[in-house]
Amino acid sequence: MVSESSHDVAQPLIATLLSSFAQHAAVLNGRRVWLACSGGRDSLSLAAICLQLYHQGKLPFLPQLLHVNHGLQAANDAWAKQVQAWAEEHGMSCQILPARVQGSDEQAARQARYDALMQVMNIGDVLILAHHRNDQVETVLMRLFNGAGVNGLSGMQEWSDKTCRNKAQKAKTIHLWRPWLPVSRAQITDYAQGVCLDYIDDPTNEMPASPSKHDDLAFKSPLGLEALNDRAWLRSVIMPQIQARFPQVSSAIARSSQLLSDANSIVMAQAQDDLTTCLYQDSDRSRQWQLTAELAHLQSILDINLVLDLPAARQSALIHYWLSPKATDLPPPKRLVDDVLELCLRQDNDHQTCLHWQSAPDNSQHGYEIRRYRQRLFRLRSDWSAWLASPPRSQELLLRDMLFNKKLLKQWLLDGGSSKYCELKHSHHAFSWQLQHLSELTANLLVSLADTNSDNLALQFEPLPRDLPLRLAGRIGSKSGKKLLQALQLPQFMRGSVILCSLIYKQADDQAATSRVLPHRTPLFILSMTGVTVLQSSQTAVIQSWLSHHHPVMRLRHNLH
Repeated sequence: MVSESSHDVAQPLIATLLSSFAQHAAVLNGRRVWLACSGGRDSLSLAAICLQLYHQGKLPFLPQLLHVNHGLQAANDAWAKQVQAWAEEHGMSCQILPARVQGSDEQAARQARYDALMQVMNIGDVLILAHHRNDQVETVLMRLFNGAGVNGLSGMQEWSDKTCRNKAQKAKTIHLWRPWLPVSRAQITDYAQGVCLDYIDDPTNEMPASPSKHDDLAFKSPLGLEALNDRAWLRSVIMPQIQARFPQVSSAIARSSQLLSDANSIVMAQAQDDLTTCLYQDSDRSRQWQLTAELAHLQSILDINLVLDLPAARQSALIHYWLSPKATDLPPPKRLVDDVLELCLRQDNDHQTCLHWQSAPDNSQHGYEIRRYRQRLFRLRSDWSAWLASPPRSQELLLRDMLFNKKLLKQWLLDGGSSKYCELKHSHHAFSWQLQHLSELTANLLVSLADTNSDNLALQFEPLPRDLPLRLAGRIGSKSGKKLLQALQLPQFMRGSVILCSLIYKQADDQAATSRVLPHRTPLFILSMTGVTVLQSSQTAVIQSWLSHHHPVMRLRHNLH
C-alpha cells in the first residue's frame, strides 16, 4: 500500500507527465511507445509512474522497456538482469539490447545506445526518455563551455525527432519524448526512496565524494577517457559549489534555456525567410540551376549579392541554417560559417576553393562541399559532387529503331507512357539522369529530313569534345573548350557532366555487325545540369519547337535516399 507521504512526492511527477501527455496526445495516438530504462532512479521511476497511471486509466498505453547493455562494466550483466526481473515482476514488457561502442568518447557511447534502440524500433515510434531539469542544466552548461549558440543553449527539447541508420544503412526516424524536463533530480529521488524503488546507482555518473589530489582529473570511465566524465565532474564538483552560492541556479538556467529556445524559433523563422529570398534564380527561365524539391538536399545555390545585402547577424544565421538542411545534420561550427562568409567576400577569380563539412555524427552518412562560382554559392552533397565529376555515357540511337523497334520501345517506355527516353549517365544506379520525349524529337527530325535516306540516321550522345568549335543558337561566331563552357556559365565542378547531342549518319558494314560513322555530323544541342542549350544548325527550329512543347525534357532522380 502506498503511504500518504509517498503519494505526496509522486504528485509533481504525475502532474508533469500527464500535462506533457495532454500536450502531445494527438501525436502519440496510435503510435508504439517505448521507454529507455537503464535501471537508474530516473528511468525506473518514470517506468513505475507510467505503470501506475496506466492501471488507473489515466495513460492509454503501457510503454515497453528497452535496456541497453554496453558490456563496458563488470556489473552491466547484473544490471540487465535486475531491470528484466523488475519488469517481469510488474508485468511490463522488456527487451535487453546489446550495444557495441565504436569510439572512445561520450558521443560514441550515445550513438551506440541509439543504434541498439533503432534495431527494434520502427519508423514513427516514440521513445520516452527520463531526462529532467538537472540534466537540462548540465547540457546547457556543457554546450556553453563548447561555445554553442542560441540553438545549442536552448538545451534538450521536450519533443524532437531522431534519425539514425540501421544495419542496412537505411534511415529511420523516431520521436523522442522527454516529459520530465521540468522535474528536478531531488523530486525524483524523493519519490524513488519513498516507494523503496530498487534502482541502480551507476558509479560513473558521479565523481568520488572526497577525491584526493588530482582525482577529479584521473577519474576514468570504462571507456578509459576523462572526457567521457565531464558531465559527472560538472555534476559532482562544480554544481554543488554554484548551488551553495546561488540556490535557484537550476531553475534559473532552465528558464534561460526556455527563453533561448523561444529566441531560436524566431531566429530560425527569419533564416527560413532569408533562405527563400536568397536562393539563386537565373533570369533566363530556360535554365534550371536549383534541383527539384525532391532533390533539394543534394544541391542548393545562394545568390551571394543577396546574402551580402543582409545585416551581418542574419548572414551568419542564414549560412548556419543553410549548411545543415536535414534533421540528421549536426549544427555547423562557427569557424565553418565564418569561412563560408569569407568565401562570399572574396574578390579574386579563383573558383577552385572547396570547403568540406562532415555534417553527420558518424562517417556513414554523406557530408557536403561548399563551392563558389561567380556570384553563386553552392552546397553540394558529397555523393552528388562525385557523381557530377563522373563521365557520361557515349551512345548512338538509330532514329528508325526509336520509332519502330518493339524491343527498344518496351525498354524505353517511361512509367507506362508513350514517350521514349535514354539514360544519359550511369553511376552505380545512385542517380538516374534521363532525356525524355525522344519519340517526338525523332518524328520531328524524320519529317524535317524527309528527302534524306533516314534508315541510318542516329542521335549520338557523347561527353562534350573540348576541341570541337560550336555555335550557340542566335550567337555570332563559334567557341570551343574553356570559352564555350564559360559561355554556358557552367562551374568547373559541373563540367564533367556536359553532353553533346549530334545527328549523325551511320553506314552499315557488310562484313560485320558494327558500323562506322561518316565524317560529317550535325551538332544539335548541349545537355548539362542547368538545362538544354540549342546549337545553330539546319535543325535549330526543330529542336526549339520540341523544347517549347515538352518541358522539361530531362529528368533527374536520386534512387538511394
